[in-house]
Amino acid sequence: MPSTQRAISRARRAIVLACVLSSAVAQAQKAPVRRTSWQADLGYVSATGNTDVTTMSIGDKIVRTVDAWTFTQTGAYIYGRTKGNESANQLRLGVRADASFNGAVGAFVAVAFERNVYAGFRSRYDELLGIQWRAIRGPRDSLTVDGGGVLTQQENTLGVRAQLPAARTAVNYKHAFTSKATVQHVSEVIPDVTSGGHFRLNSETAMVAPLSEHMSLKVRLATRFNSAPPTGFGTTDRVFTAGVQVSY
Repeated sequence: MPSTQRAISRARRAIVLACVLSSAVAQAQKAPVRRTSWQADLGYVSATGNTDVTTMSIGDKIVRTVDAWTFTQTGAYIYGRTKGNESANQLRLGVRADASFNGAVGAFVAVAFERNVYAGFRSRYDELLGIQWRAIRGPRDSLTVDGGGVLTQQENTLGVRAQLPAARTAVNYKHAFTSKATVQHVSEVIPDVTSGGHFRLNSETAMVAPLSEHMSLKVRLATRFNSAPPTGFGTTDRVFTAGVQVSY
């Protein structure tokens, strides 16, 4: 009898061990998570007669996810003419890499470039490093909070160059009315750590409403505030765009 009990016990242990090993092998052989999404935005306005205005805006966003890593590339260009003269010429480009530690906390590194002579600078590079907290991760609502630092290198239209270290805090909230109809708001505050009281504040609100499976109507309002702009330029720029978005 004791030998029978020992045999049963060994069989049970063998079954448990086999289950554990099989689970480990299945986990090891599990295909990595890889996803890619792409969006393109296009807006165009042309008015003639009593008013002579032409405005064009284009943008793109590519997101590549590989397991715990997310790589994002963004681009936006706005060009406008008023009565035959150029009145807007703004270019923004950015790349960002996010690493998720446990689904709620992660780290990121990013580089952004912007050119806007009508805001007083020929080039501005932002090099960002920080951590991200996914505070809300619901089926319809998401909220992320960034914290970290920025090193800004810029050249204004007068040829003056500056290198400015700064802190950075940002929030990104998104609500989905349906799987394709969304509203999203992003705000960031960038205080200069070397000049007391100087800071930049950027915010953007966008609404997307589907027209078909891959095409949507998108409206966007962006506000950019600089407490210490180059001499002769204003502190605040606002850009409102409306157009179509194509996504895959």
